[in-house]
Amino acid sequence: MKKILFLILFLIVFKAVSDGLVLSHHHLLAGIFEFIYQAVLICGLIYFLTDNWKDFAWMLFAFVLLRFALFDIIHNLCAEQDWNFIGTTKLFDIIRQKFYDLSGFPLNFMFWPKLFALIGGISILINIKNDNDV
Repeated sequence: MKKILFLILFLIVFKAVSDGLVLSHHHLLAGIFEFIYQAVLICGLIYFLTDNWKDFAWMLFAFVLLRFALFDIIHNLCAEQDWNFIGTTKLFDIIRQKFYDLSGFPLNFMFWPKLFALIGGISILINIKNDNDV
């Protein structure tokens, strides 16, 4: 029961801190707290769905691949942006923009890594043998 209390308090506090930092215009620090919040939430849910650490590691890796493949495209299309739009506020977006500026790759280059990540993530999840499958 103490674990659940700790988890609930952790999630509430980290989300409140992250949202408060955004309102006070500390976006980088807010992004760090939001990342920790989401990482704990995602890892907790994946751990709940797995039977062992090997499956946990593969499911976490598949999640990372699928998030890389799908999140930005869906987010950008819903925001009525180009599918490969890169923002300017998040640390990851700033790093990606610098990569493209320094490498000279066109933004459409991201189609292929995203496609391979999508195929890889789906393949991993299809091949995990788990007794919790419904």
